Amino acid sequence: MHSRFTLLFLGVIGTLISGCFSEKAIEFRSVEHLRPENIGKETLLSMDVVIYNPNNWGCTVEETDAEFFIDGKRAGNTVLRTPTRLPANAEATIPCTVKTSITDLIKLVPAGLGALLTGKELESTTRGTVKVRKFIFTKRISFEVKQPIDRKLLNGLR
Repeated sequence: MHSRFTLLFLGVIGTLISGCFSEKAIEFRSVEHLRPENIGKETLLSMDVVIYNPNNWGCTVEETDAEFFIDGKRAGNTVLRTPTRLPANAEATIPCTVKTSITDLIKLVPAGLGALLTGKELESTTRGTVKVRKFIFTKRISFEVKQPIDRKLLNGLR
């Protein structure tokens, strides 16, 4: 009898807690401030990813596993610099680093030259997953952000 009561109690508490943490999808809005950090054997680019948390509770982005593409060509892997807090019902900027190589950057030169000479707009794509934590609960969320690369973003690479 005692174990049934304990099991029922845990079931009710679990249901209530999961109801409190019902979630809306986190929105990945844009990539900003693309700039070089280190150019060498392993080249590093910095960028900020703007995320909106539509939920009534905050959480922490703990890690990323994502790739960054320019005009469909792989530019590198995206790494979260530090865990970042996402406040409830608010937008936050997450600083990330793109680890790339000179070989990957050389593959992007024709697209970059074509954009400069013809005025063609390039598209950046960042796709992967983020690990989000709230208290003891963690979840991996898949995302894909596609946006045109504007001239202001490219000017930061000088």
